[in-house]
Amino acid sequence: MIRELKGKCPAFVLETEKSCYVLSVSESGHLEHLYYGSLIDPDSAEMCDVFREKREFEPGNVIAYSKDHPTTVLEDMCLEMSSGGHGDIREPFIEVVRENGCRSSDFRFAGAVVSDSRPPFATLPCSYSEDGKTEHLCVTLKDGDLTLELHYCVYPECDVITRSARLINNSSMEHITIERLLSMQIDLPSAGMMVTSFHGAWAREMNKNTTTLTAGKFVIESRAGCSSSRANPFFMVHSPDATEHWGSVYGFNLIYSGNHYSSVEVSSFGKTRIVSGIQPQGFRFDLPPGESFEAPEAVMTYSHEGFSGQSGHMHRFVREHIVRGQWNGATSEAEGLRRKRQPLPGERATIYGDPRADLRDPAHLHPAGGSRRTGKAL
Repeated sequence: MIRELKGKCPAFVLETEKSCYVLSVSESGHLEHLYYGSLIDPDSAEMCDVFREKREFEPGNVIAYSKDHPTTVLEDMCLEMSSGGHGDIREPFIEVVRENGCRSSDFRFAGAVVSDSRPPFATLPCSYSEDGKTEHLCVTLKDGDLTLELHYCVYPECDVITRSARLINNSSMEHITIERLLSMQIDLPSAGMMVTSFHGAWAREMNKNTTTLTAGKFVIESRAGCSSSRANPFFMVHSPDATEHWGSVYGFNLIYSGNHYSSVEVSSFGKTRIVSGIQPQGFRFDLPPGESFEAPEAVMTYSHEGFSGQSGHMHRFVREHIVRGQWNGATSEAEGLRRKRQPLPGERATIYGDPRADLRDPAHLHPAGGSRRTGKAL
């Protein structure tokens, strides 16, 4: 469920069966991240203020946003997206260069629309629902002739929220150069979280690595042209005391197989920023007037039931909202087969919907008629 709470600083509440995600518009017009965790039930925009950090004066050695908002310090705020030039010196969500060489941008709230269907991607794959209905929030931010759309899709039964972004050049003449447009940014109010990622090489994939992050930045990236075995785009951020069945665990993934980039950074104010998207190194995209660029879809989930809970959310999401067509039904059926005993001589079993399939025949061990290990035709 997606709820809009109207008020001086409107807020948006995204709810799944076991989690809640809250974002709000600050007095300066920036999009703040207020909460992501177990279910809560804020019923007004004013109630969401309890999550908002407040100050009577600006701290030293920082850049105040403006004279009208002298206590707004973007470097010390939890934000849904960030850019350079107005005080936030952490990892940016977007970097654009205008024709005059200006790299500064300041995207502020312009509107939001809640709908029961998601707009299709023009150039990229994305998640889907069998009935065509998906809870969707589009938040529009503007900076002059540039429009940035932040898209949120909620899959309540999977406890998953996806995010993506789309930049539109509404200028009549000016070309814009995009040097970075990520898919997801989430700022957590504290430090000391642990990051678990998976790295490897050919024939030794998915080696688990866990790091405690109290300062600095941890990066997961691929520059090989694909995600590959070197660096999987899936990673987890979790409390130090998380176990297989207990504790706070955030899971993140990317529906994109090219060069990717994710980082977890702890600021000097003890806040943790998590970003993920297209690898910005070597990326440069010319955006002509009237054109748009879309970032791939990022997947987020939260579980208070440890790593197993997070894993269950991701597995169900992939089965029900990524796998398509004949493979959708085959996935559930194959899972059932794995739990069954091996057939006795002469017995037959249903594989991928074919009751004539014989488990003793290796041609039926792969849905394309090949080997399960190699995928090559037998």
